Amino acid sequence: MLDKEQITELFEHLGTPRAGRELILKARTLAPVREVKSRGGNVITLMASRKMGCEIRTESRHIEFAAAVDHEFDNQVIEYYAQPCELKLELVDSATGEIRNIHHFPDFLVIREDGFILEEWKSAPKLARLAERYPYRYIKDLDGQWSSPQIERQLADLGIRYRIYS
Repeated sequence: MLDKEQITELFEHLGTPRAGRELILKARTLAPVREVKSRGGNVITLMASRKMGCEIRTESRHIEFAAAVDHEFDNQVIEYYAQPCELKLELVDSATGEIRNIHHFPDFLVIREDGFILEEWKSAPKLARLAERYPYRYIKDLDGQWSSPQIERQLADLGIRYRIYS
């Protein structure tokens, strides 16, 4: 794990704006910011992380747990935090012009030498349902990749990438 001097050097190297630094430092200190929950269709998993020196809890044994295992053994991942923060965002519904206020808890904050990434992990069928219900938030491109352009733009202003994985 990075000490204070190392994380400061990484912020400087990447040119992370002050607001992005604050979000990342707060997430590193407070994660997880909410308890993982079982909603009937998911299974809470626990993993003892050597990399992080703590227990990592996830809300699905197939998707989020697999992501945690991948982060644990990926040499490019320096640190990773489950349920790292709550994002309060305004998204515009282009169909109606309405502003939608959302509260979003990304699944992971991943810290790598090449940047900071907030990740959302969902099954492909669930993403398809969400895209139908919230077309202003979830978009599938021609290559089959999922994205959330409005969230990506807002986080880019903080020096943080946002990725949706399935």
